[in-house]
Amino acid sequence: MPVVSRIGGLADTVIDANPAAIAAEVATGVMFDAGSAHALYEAIRRTVRLYADDKLWKKIQRRGMKSDVSGKPAQHVMPTSTPPLSGRRQMTVQTIKTTPFGDQKPGTSGLRKRVTVWQQPNYVENYIRAIFDSLEGFEGQTTVIGGDGRFYNDVAIQKAIRIAAANGFGKVLVGQNGLLSTPAASHVIRHHKAYGGLVLSASHNPGGPDGDFGIKYNIGNGGPAPEKITDAVFERTKVIDSYKSVDAPDIALGQIGTQQVGGMMVEVIDPVTDYAALMETLFDFPAIRACSPRVSP
Repeated sequence: MPVVSRIGGLADTVIDANPAAIAAEVATGVMFDAGSAHALYEAIRRTVRLYADDKLWKKIQRRGMKSDVSGKPAQHVMPTSTPPLSGRRQMTVQTIKTTPFGDQKPGTSGLRKRVTVWQQPNYVENYIRAIFDSLEGFEGQTTVIGGDGRFYNDVAIQKAIRIAAANGFGKVLVGQNGLLSTPAASHVIRHHKAYGGLVLSASHNPGGPDGDFGIKYNIGNGGPAPEKITDAVFERTKVIDSYKSVDAPDIALGQIGTQQVGGMMVEVIDPVTDYAALMETLFDFPAIRACSPRVSP
């Protein structure tokens, strides 16, 4: 069974064995995102699980051997280019075909699943696209992205940035190294008058490769999306058949400052500065320090 990276002709000829493709009996192999060690690790684990089901394994093998790999033009990725912008590299937007997942129902705390679920090809992309499809009037606006630093945080952030660029956001504020605590993200949204933001966290749930990961959307007041939006997101996840992304290299998340993804600016900010300044307006830290018992060295 082929285990391949989602690039070039491989992406054109292999249909990933995700739950939807297995149910539709069209899967021909296992696919993972290029350049991601996490995704390769999960692809190997998924392949081992498929091998344990002898009947399913043989069906996918036979289907793959019968599939047409003659090199005909791909139909599921349709690149389009935006007009060149002065001083900026031309941005190539790809419309990538996908299939819905039936388990992407968010709550007030967003969508929380095992990391292994999020690592399925297109799982992150489907959910973020469904969020953006449920919003209006964000073209040219600023969005905030950051998380609590748990496993898969950096991979999901790079995906989110590319999708934001492809869908017309004007600017992304992202915490250095992808870090923004939930209250800090809420404050950054309000302080910078952003349209909203993606908070990548599963709260108190354990993290790690076998732990949990989550994404929730906060609106312009910094608070969680209301039920009207989360319901719309869920309905969109049921029928989504494509998403847009940008063909661009990863953002250097460790480097504070501005970078460019096509026509969208990405500003990597200190994850603490704005929130610490807010805390200083709420608490008298010198007075608290003065009241604290001094400990002799």
